[in-house]
Amino acid sequence: MWQRDPAPAWPREATQAFAALKAWRTAHPHATWVESEAAPVEQMAGLAARVQADMAIASDAADFRATATAGRPRCSAGGEPLMATGQVQRRLTTTRDRPVVVERSRGRGAACGAEFFPPG
Repeated sequence: MWQRDPAPAWPREATQAFAALKAWRTAHPHATWVESEAAPVEQMAGLAARVQADMAIASDAADFRATATAGRPRCSAGGEPLMATGQVQRRLTTTRDRPVVVERSRGRGAACGAEFFPPG
């Protein structure tokens, strides 16, 4: 399922995030409880965005150009399997305001002609 194995990058990026947290704590020795709670959430948001992007790319819906018709995502309007219309980069923003770019198949419903990125 994984087109590109993210395993080598995740631990490296996690190590960098933890190092940044240690540096933040050193720079803010008198941080309040609320500030100390926010710092890890913000720092880990970058790692979470990377993981989320990698999971989106691993989805079967990310590239269904060579998928048999029966296995393709279905049109939300007509229910028929989508026709792949190419790969397009999508720019998204996570709930923590982190930009993510993923490349995914765009599909068109044969009956309705609507084009969209299927979920998954």
